[in-house]
Amino acid sequence: MIRSALFFGVCLFFATPCFAGLCTTSGGKTTISATILGSTSFDPNASPYVDPSTLTNTVPTNSTVSIQGAYNIAPSFFQTQLCNLDGIYFDPKDCTNGDGNNCTVSNATPAGDSWGYREHPSQKPNGPFHRYLGLSAAFWPQGNTPQILSAYENTLMQLLINWPSTDVYQPGGGNPPVNLQPSFGNATPDNANMTILAALAHEYGHILWYDTFRPTPGGAYDFKSFCRGAFYTDTWISVNPPPSWRTFGESDGEPIAYGNPKYDTKVGDLALSLLGGHYAKAQNKLHNMYRTEAHWASLFGAFSPDEDFVEMFVLNVLLNANTPLTSLPLNLYDRTQNPPKLGTPDDIAADYAAGKKPELGRRIACFPH
Repeated sequence: MIRSALFFGVCLFFATPCFAGLCTTSGGKTTISATILGSTSFDPNASPYVDPSTLTNTVPTNSTVSIQGAYNIAPSFFQTQLCNLDGIYFDPKDCTNGDGNNCTVSNATPAGDSWGYREHPSQKPNGPFHRYLGLSAAFWPQGNTPQILSAYENTLMQLLINWPSTDVYQPGGGNPPVNLQPSFGNATPDNANMTILAALAHEYGHILWYDTFRPTPGGAYDFKSFCRGAFYTDTWISVNPPPSWRTFGESDGEPIAYGNPKYDTKVGDLALSLLGGHYAKAQNKLHNMYRTEAHWASLFGAFSPDEDFVEMFVLNVLLNANTPLTSLPLNLYDRTQNPPKLGTPDDIAADYAAGKKPELGRRIACFPH
């Protein structure tokens, strides 16, 4: 989910097979394969370009370093899309010991070096243009199970906006301070397979963005064909091609305050509020992104038009998983009370399931189900 990564787009939107060598079926069971990059220096932006499939790669030996569990719960359309990739890799760049099977992690997160890209004519003038996806081996620190979904979403939110630990309530009387940082409560379902499914969907979503809006590698962008040109309606003032290297947490574009101008959705303003120590104001801006009337799939989706598309795809995948995501509550404190108390959570998945997200629903309907 999440990274500094080069991405150039992946197999066709509705999963027309191209290279389906990642998946094998036997006895009615489909197995998807992945390998560990044998080099920590893989760089899609390097010159000359080195195809990751030509590196010395190894087969994972630790059973926890697996995407099979996520594949098994994925909706059928996403299973096909994953199988049509040309390679899925575990990237050991975040491992201080360089061992993707037993990754020693120091101050790194799974978000750091996951990536997805489609090869470009500047790399391979004559093609073929392969599509690859990589997840950081730091998802499995020391070979352990990844975080559950709610814990991962909390990690991701903190990486994006770095909410200060100084946001606390001091009750006095010798009582310990109360941490007022926003946080996600238990998701339904809430497990490691959902985390990996979300991470795969995010990186694939970046590839899919290019397949959708720049179908021919190196060709013209087309923002009018997908969803009849209405996907970004009421969301962004304009949509421009992203940089070929989209760094993690980079904001871009001017969002539209959907429905009511008073609902500010600019992540830059949220960041400024946090920098100034205006935590109540920052929390209100975060609430505006997650409130029932809002149209974002997540905070991350409000960072740029391409992240908006990617996070909408992620939500679509999770909502259509074999056991669908039905709740991921964001807990916020009511700071008007003394002492502050937890208010009613903002819950995009639950609101969507209850039919309270018409604009979000309109945009999710643009994707396969």
